Amino acid sequence: MNVKILAGLEFASILNESFGQTQTGNEMLNKYKSFLMANNATCSLVNHFVKEAAQLRYDNGVNRVLEQVSDYITTNKTSWALATACESINENGHSYNYLNRNAAKQVESLLEMDEENVVKYIKAGALKNVMFCESFRNIAKQVYADTPIIEANAEYTTIHPISLVESVGDGYLFEVAGILYKIDENKNVQEVEWNEASNTFKTISSLLESNMVTVDEGTMTVRIGNGEYVIAEAGKCTRKGKNGVENTFESVDELREHNNLVVNGTSVRGKNNIAAALEALALTVENYDHIVNVDNAAIYTTKRDQFIVIEGGANLYATSLRSTHCPKWTINEDAVSALSFIKSKTNVELGENYSDAIKTHMENVDEEEKARLEEEAKVNEKNGYKERIAALTEKFKNDPAKLAILSELAAKLSDAE
Repeated sequence: MNVKILAGLEFASILNESFGQTQTGNEMLNKYKSFLMANNATCSLVNHFVKEAAQLRYDNGVNRVLEQVSDYITTNKTSWALATACESINENGHSYNYLNRNAAKQVESLLEMDEENVVKYIKAGALKNVMFCESFRNIAKQVYADTPIIEANAEYTTIHPISLVESVGDGYLFEVAGILYKIDENKNVQEVEWNEASNTFKTISSLLESNMVTVDEGTMTVRIGNGEYVIAEAGKCTRKGKNGVENTFESVDELREHNNLVVNGTSVRGKNNIAAALEALALTVENYDHIVNVDNAAIYTTKRDQFIVIEGGANLYATSLRSTHCPKWTINEDAVSALSFIKSKTNVELGENYSDAIKTHMENVDEEEKARLEEEAKVNEKNGYKERIAALTEKFKNDPAKLAILSELAAKLSDAE
């Protein structure tokens, strides 16, 4: 399989320029050099080399090659993992591997992208249709685990929500802050009624929105009764009791057997609540591969507002959750218009967070509109500088040296106009 990520490594060239300092090092390097004289490099071959070379790090010549190859793989770790998975799947010609080979065909287009875009597309759902394949499912989970859930800014705090993703018709359902959304194949986002979601989706979403759940680096902890249930992969979970004893359930059936014992030992008054929570836990464990960090959605919180922004191609869907100064609002328009509207309602500038959406929109407008928008952006930028200078002038009104500098900056802005 000749893909961009493998070609970019130039493994054969790296080996041909290498020399070991020990007999064992030279033997190992020459073995791979000889193989590559008659064969093309593969991800599997490179992975084997990395594993074997790690045992010979005492040889500086081998170590130099290992570090060069390892640095390349680390820099492109998601692309490399995808390429390795596709290669392994395609090499298995057995009939039972038919579905996985079809999944690999869908994924191979990602391998022509650079690492940044590969990660971005996966976060946007590029692997959703091939999550039945364990190799791709594990890669997606790692990408989501590497995404920060909470980000801080001087003006606001951002939370990227966790949600179950459910396929329906021509799109997918996901939930943010108790609201159900659908994104279709054209990346159009809309709020929909909860009757479009399955009962399983509703049950899991209710648990995820509760105060019983915490998520840390791809691991979910659910607190029910006297126990903490830790989920790190689909189909398995571990219960940690107050006495420090841990029980691992290797399947959902085992977990449900445990749940029945817990419910049978619960008083009548609390039995229904415990039973509901434990079944929600079982469904969460069962569907854990479809619970993701919704990277195209963010909940912004400021001192006066809380609102949701969901990216859908060149458009942004945004809606307020609470505000101390204005009525509830919703907008679903191109990124430039939406961001301008959001700023008018919240006084928060989010342009840097949605540069790709802005770029996509700008490519779609005609030249006249593009010129108008660029001029508007310049005016907004100048006004922003003026506001900052005014604020600093007030702050340093008793400091002649700083006032002189601010006066010079203000004069330059006026001359530019």
